[in-house]
Amino acid sequence: MTFNTQSSTQTNKLDFYIASYDMNGTYLGIEPLTNQILMCPTSVAAGEIISSFGTPLDIGCVLDLSLYVKTKTVFYELYMKDQDGKYVDIPIKIVNFRDSSYKNITY
Repeated sequence: MTFNTQSSTQTNKLDFYIASYDMNGTYLGIEPLTNQILMCPTSVAAGEIISSFGTPLDIGCVLDLSLYVKTKTVFYELYMKDQDGKYVDIPIKIVNFRDSSYKNITY
C-alpha cells in the first residue's frame, strides 16, 4: 500500500478484514472490518477511522460484562488485503494480560 495525501489515485486507507469463528473453531466467514471489535458504543465514523492510515483512535467506556457472558462467543482473526487481493494475517500483541496469579504476561 502507498500513502500520498496529494494524490487521488493512491489510497490513504488500509483494507482490513476480520474472519470469525465460533467456540468449536467453525469458520463463520470473513468481512471488511468496521466496528466488530469495538466493545464500546461508537458511531459509524469510529469504524471508518480504524482503517485510516496513521490515525490514532482512543475509545473508553464502562462495560457490564454480564451482558457478554449470555451471548454467543465469537473469535476473530484480523487480516489485511494487499495490492494483489491476497489476505495477509495481522499479528496481535496482548500487552496487559494477567494469569490466575495476577502476574502480568505479554504474548
